[in-house]
Amino acid sequence: MKQDVKRKWIDGLRNGDYKEGKNALRIICGHQHLFSAIGVLCDIVDNSGWEEINKYRYAWHHRFYMPETSILENLSGIKYEMLSKILHMISDGLRFEDIAEFIEEYIVSEEL
Repeated sequence: MKQDVKRKWIDGLRNGDYKEGKNALRIICGHQHLFSAIGVLCDIVDNSGWEEINKYRYAWHHRFYMPETSILENLSGIKYEMLSKILHMISDGLRFEDIAEFIEEYIVSEEL
């Protein structure tokens, strides 16, 4: 994974700039935008890739629940296997901090 993207992703999961959500990459609840951990990564690598579907939902490059992995891999350098593990962590209810720790410890940074 690209070193700068990894650092920004970990920071984004920890610094409170992104409100934690579930079940979609990005949704609106009240006046807050809620992101999954993968949605945070999508926003970091291409925040212009969002399109509003309706007043509650956004899609990233036309995908709502799961990003197109080839696009995300190209922009971030994350490998499909790691992305898949993180998706399982999200499904299992792990929080941003747990996912940030996993990224920090297990995803290899590469200067590309």
